[in-house]
Amino acid sequence: VDFEKKRSGSQMSENEDTLFLMLNNKSMAKIDAEYLRMAVGFLDTNKLMEVGAYKTFVALVSLTKGKIQNQRQFQMPVREVMSEIGISSNNYEALREYVKTLMETVLDFNIHRQDNNPGWRMAQILGPSELKNGVISFEFTEPVWEKLKDPIIYAYITRKGVYSFKSKYEIALYNWFTRLLVPNHDNVMCEESIKFILNDVLHIDKKSLKTYGSYMRLNDKILKKSIEYINQQTNINEKDDGIRDGRTV
Repeated sequence: VDFEKKRSGSQMSENEDTLFLMLNNKSMAKIDAEYLRMAVGFLDTNKLMEVGAYKTFVALVSLTKGKIQNQRQFQMPVREVMSEIGISSNNYEALREYVKTLMETVLDFNIHRQDNNPGWRMAQILGPSELKNGVISFEFTEPVWEKLKDPIIYAYITRKGVYSFKSKYEIALYNWFTRLLVPNHDNVMCEESIKFILNDVLHIDKKSLKTYGSYMRLNDKILKKSIEYINQQTNINEKDDGIRDGRTV
């Protein structure tokens, strides 16, 4: 995989990624790749891969407009939330289901721990939520809020490109590409196994391996169209190729 952040003046210049703007700011120290990987690793869960729920999470974080550094409980016009997500202004049932998913989704904050010591810390994304008189009230659980207060994590989650995605695989690949770009914020090359892409990036379940398990099937059904869309809609430009070992890719 060979991909890079698009240069200024590209078709996405008007949709510049806030995260990379921050990381490329001369006044900021270079962010350690391990820091971002560990900091956002709690989002690597198939529970948060459904497009509607993910976009709702991003919208709720974005619409706090920086106030999230000082508070974790919010009230805002429901129409504003729905507009941000991109659902019709009267589709309250869809919003209810997305918020319910976030309230039921348990994140594992030790998902990338590097030692073998037992222990865990888990938390739901949202606590009690309510829609009344055109106003939605919600709160982030404290462990999630502790992450979101960090400006770098806030910028990572609120990237504009997320709202354009139509597939959970586009979101998963976009998140992975972004984390890989953090070491130099410009371009990166990497080699990964098909198994890693299936299991750790796309969270393909075992029953779907027959459909996506080979490179040709994975590329045809997911990678090709997802990567094409990411290249069109975000400031990331990705190129990939299968590495052959005899007849096997």
